[in-house]
Amino acid sequence: MKETTLSSHKMRCPLCGKRVFDISELPGERVAITLKCPSCHQVVTVRCTGEATLRLQMRPMRPVTYKAVGAPLRQRKEP
Repeated sequence: MKETTLSSHKMRCPLCGKRVFDISELPGERVAITLKCPSCHQVVTVRCTGEATLRLQMRPMRPVTYKAVGAPLRQRKEP
């Protein structure tokens, strides 16, 4: 069974900005973790602070228009 946490903070790599690990609570004291980033494969030190968390950026969706390319579809003939 998979254990779920109510609030987990996704920590990001200081070099590439991608997610490196999750932490359930931000510690009260200064903590730094050194590890190898699974995305950029560099050894990085991540400080467990609010500034190092990964924030989802919501971008507004732009309207999409479709343009027909090529010959028009043939109409079915009724028998």
